[in-house]
Amino acid sequence: MTEQVNMVYMKQLMFDGLVGNLTAELRGAARFYGSPEGRAVREKLPTGIDEIMPLIQAELSRTARRLSRR
Repeated sequence: MTEQVNMVYMKQLMFDGLVGNLTAELRGAARFYGSPEGRAVREKLPTGIDEIMPLIQAELSRTARRLSRR
């Protein structure tokens, strides 16, 4: 797919759309992630996701099995 899609164009579309609509919010996010609290979130979030992802996957598997029996 990436060989067929003009990724330079797609990235520019996304960048222009986000900057055009979220400039103040992106600046706020940059300030937050540059703060001690934001740096802590960046450091801890991957571990938190790694811990909960197997639980989410297990629940989705249980749900899929339950739905397939209907």
